[in-house]
Amino acid sequence: MKCPEDEIIALIQDQQFEGLEEKIKSLDEPFRSSLFSTYWYEMSDFEKALDYAKQSYQWSVDENYLDGLIRSSSRLAECLMKVGSVKKAHDLLASHESYFASLPDLTWCQQKWLGYYYYQFAIALSHIAKYRNSAEMFEKALGFGQLVEDKHLVSSSYNGLAIVHEWMGMPEKALDFYKESLKTKKFGSRQYAVTLCNMGALLATMKRSEEASEIFREALAILEEKGGVIHKIFINNQLGGIALDSGLFDLAEHYYLRSYNLAKLNNLTDELSASIVDLTFLSLNKRNLEEARNYVDQFKDLAKYDLPHKKHYAQFLEMLVLIEMPDSMSQSHALQLFDSLFRSGKHKFNTLYHALMILLKKKVC
Repeated sequence: MKCPEDEIIALIQDQQFEGLEEKIKSLDEPFRSSLFSTYWYEMSDFEKALDYAKQSYQWSVDENYLDGLIRSSSRLAECLMKVGSVKKAHDLLASHESYFASLPDLTWCQQKWLGYYYYQFAIALSHIAKYRNSAEMFEKALGFGQLVEDKHLVSSSYNGLAIVHEWMGMPEKALDFYKESLKTKKFGSRQYAVTLCNMGALLATMKRSEEASEIFREALAILEEKGGVIHKIFINNQLGGIALDSGLFDLAEHYYLRSYNLAKLNNLTDELSASIVDLTFLSLNKRNLEEARNYVDQFKDLAKYDLPHKKHYAQFLEMLVLIEMPDSMSQSHALQLFDSLFRSGKHKFNTLYHALMILLKKKVC
C-alpha cells in the first residue's frame, strides 16, 4: 500500500530533486505544503521548511482533517526542533497525544503517519533528557513501522533507540540497536552512512578507536558519492578527535580543518562553531596560545548574533585560553570571566568550573 506522498518522499530521500517541485505542486493540501517543507528541510533551508510546515498544520486544523493533522504535526515538530524551539515542538506533540492514542480503526496511512508522530515525539523527549520516555516512544514508532513495513521508520526507530540507550549509559545495548538499524537500510545509501556515523561515534566513546576510524572512513566514502555535508563535517570532527586523543596533532588538525572549511563553504554556523571549538582545544594542546586566541575571536564573532548559550560558551573558551597566558593581567581577566559565568548560572560543567576556580585563585591571588 502507498500514501499520497510516498513516491515524492522516496525521491527526496534519494536526493533526486530534478522536476520535484512541479510534482509537489500537483498535490492537494495539506500534503503540498508538507512536502515542500520536507523538500526545503533536505535542502537545509530550515526557515522555509518551517513556514511550509506551519501552513500544512494550520490547514489541517482549520479543515479538521485528521490525516493531515497527524502528518503535519510531526513535520512541524521536526522543523521547530531544527531551529531550536524544542519546547514548542514538545508541547505541540504532547497536545495531540491522548487524542491520537484513542483513535479507533486506523487506516494504513494513518498508522504509518502515527509511527512518524511517535518518532518525532521520542526525539523531542530525548532533547529534554527524558530518555526512558523517549525510548518508549521510539518503541511505539518501531511497532508502527514494523506493522506497515516502512523500512525507513523501522531503521530510524532502531537508530533512536540506540542513541537514547547510549545516553542512558548502556553502550552495548546501543550498539545492538545500531546493528539492527543497519540491517534495514540499503547498503551504500546515505541513510546507511548516517547510521555508520552514529556507530562510529559510540565506538569512539568506548575507546575502540580502530573500529571507530574504520567505520567513519567507510561512511565518508559513501557520503563523498551520495552527498551529506553535515555528516561529512561530523565524521571529520570525530576522526580529528581520535587523532587528538592519540597525540597526533598534525593529523587532528588535518581533519578539523576539513570540517572547518566545509562548514564555512556551506555557511553552516552551528557546524562552524563546533569546528572552531575543536581547533581551539587542539591549539591549547599544542601550546599555541595565539592561534587559540584567534579561534576564540572567531567563535565570539559567530556568537554575537546567536542564542545566549553560545555567548556564554565563547566566554568559557576565552577563559580557558587566558588562564594559560603567563601574564597576571590575562589571568585576572580569566577570573572575571569565570565570576560572570558562575553568577549567570549559564554553565553546564559545574565540576570543571569549580576546579578552574581553585586553579585561578592559586595563580592570581
